[in-house]
Order: sequence, then structure tokens, then C-alpha cells
Amino acid sequence: MIITIANHKGGVGKTATAANLSAALSLKGKKVLAVDLDPQAALSIALKLNGSAEDIPDNTYGLLLGRKTTPTNYAKNFDVIPSTLDLAAAEMELSGKIAFERILRERLAPFVKSYDYIIIDSPPSLGVLAANALVAADILVVPVQCEYPALKALDMFTTIVERAKLVNPKLKMRLLMTMFTKRTAEAEGAVEEARKNFETFTPVITRTSMFSRSARKGVPLVMLDGDAEQARAYKDFAKEIMNYEETTSRKSGSNSSCRPRRGDIFPLRRRAPSKKHTPAGRENYNRTEAGRRVPQGVEEKGFVADGALVTVGNRGRIENKIGGGR
Repeated sequence: MIITIANHKGGVGKTATAANLSAALSLKGKKVLAVDLDPQAALSIALKLNGSAEDIPDNTYGLLLGRKTTPTNYAKNFDVIPSTLDLAAAEMELSGKIAFERILRERLAPFVKSYDYIIIDSPPSLGVLAANALVAADILVVPVQCEYPALKALDMFTTIVERAKLVNPKLKMRLLMTMFTKRTAEAEGAVEEARKNFETFTPVITRTSMFSRSARKGVPLVMLDGDAEQARAYKDFAKEIMNYEETTSRKSGSNSSCRPRRGDIFPLRRRAPSKKHTPAGRENYNRTEAGRRVPQGVEEKGFVADGALVTVGNRGRIENKIGGGR
């Protein structure tokens, strides 16, 4: 299972969540690969695995370029692919490639069988790297600060998530409430508002200076002080992730018809009306830029063309094009 930790707003606890979730799952005997997809290398720094590309040749920049990458072992059941500053160049290099948003998922495919969980710490942005993290994920965990401005900032992010679902329809998003300040009406109100409008995980991560202390030592709080309140909350969070995976596996195994089919996401010629071979039927088709034929009157669909998410509406017109590299 691939889990992306993402929020375009910085300072909400993404890196702490990625590090502690990885640690908590590894302590439960699950094999975990943490991928630092942030050019600022926040996760790598927090685990003291940071350095230059010469110091760390097996890094996420090389992974995205298709180089053979061997993860760095951090602890038992806990491997990491660190980030370096070179990753900043990937934004420009990948944006010109066709279907650029699928590259990370393709690069991670060889690792999926070797690990129970792959956890991606994404950058605080809405660029090429963030798009790759969303398309690669099975579950999107969105850490949100327990304040109303942080909830309002989700409007733009949820729009991007919906667009990402055009190419990754199985993506599920849930919020994890972080930086909760006890005994404040604003924090309690923000949690209540979030639970009312979004799917959320049960644990709430409270504020503490212990996260800074654990980062200085290069050890996730779950491993540094497992009895701390925040460490226990992350352990409960890890249990919810494991329960979610088990529930999802049972559902998909018991009813294969629930699995998304390619024809349900992409308009294909075989889904056309039965009269498509008649002259009148052929006139009801228009060829798009991507070389696909889209029947008139179909619901709005999405696919990837020229490295962009493309939304196609009635009569084959391209209604929206997002993130194109050309």
C-alpha cells in the first residue's frame, strides 16, 4: 500500500507524520519504505540521512530519472530513499514528459512487493512532485493544523485532489488533525468542523516541543519516547491505517466487480453506441488531441495527454487542461 502525506500548506506536521507513521508501522513488524519527495529534504534531515548527491547516490532524484536505487536502511523493517537538493531540478525535467504525473508510481512499482507500506513525504507545493505523489497513492493523508485558516486553505487542495482522481480514481483522502492546542475553543471547533465536512482519522496530535527534540536526535518520537502522548496517538493512527488496509482488501476480494475498470475511467471505442459503424454513427465522434474518439453526450471524463490531465466534455471538446508540460 502506498500512502502519501501531503498538504500544500507548510508547517502542518507532514514530516513528523511521515517519520512517526513509518516508525510505528515498522515497530508492528510491517516492512516500511519512506520516500522523501521534498527537495528541502525535511524527512531526510529528521532522520539524519541528509547530504549531497555525492554523499547519497541512491536518492529520490535518481529514482525519478530511472536510475537503479537501493534504499538506505534506517532501522529494523524501516528503509528510506532520502532526498537531496538535486530533486528541485526534477520539477522542470519531468514537466516536459508525457504522463509526467505517473512517473513516481512507475518507479515505485518494483518496491511494492518488497514492502508492506510505502510512505511518501511530499513537498509543500502543488507542482510536478506533488502531482506525482497524489497519483502514486492509495491513501492520501492530509495533516491539518487545528485552526480555521488551515481548514479554509483546504479548498484549493481538495480541488487538485479531485483532478488527480481522474488518473488515480482509487485515491482516498482523509485528514489527520495536528498541532492541537488543549483547552482552546478554536482548536476544538476546528476539529469538530473538520469531522463534519471531511473523512478524518480518529487520533488528534497535540502540540509539543518533543518533535523538535526528536528531530535533533534524528529519531522519530515513536522510537525515542514511545510512552509520550503524541507517540501513543501516532501508534493509534498506525493501527487505523492497518485496519483500513484489511477492510479494503476484504471488500476488493469479495466483490471484484467493485474494482475500477479501464473503461470506467477512460472513454474507449468499445463503449460507444452500437450504431457506431454506420455513417450517422461515425459523425457522432470527434477526434481529440490525444487521438481518442469520444462519443457525444457522454459524461465528462478525464485522461492524460501530452503530459497533462485533460478533461473532455460533450462532443469531444477539451474543457480543461491541467499541468501540461508543453
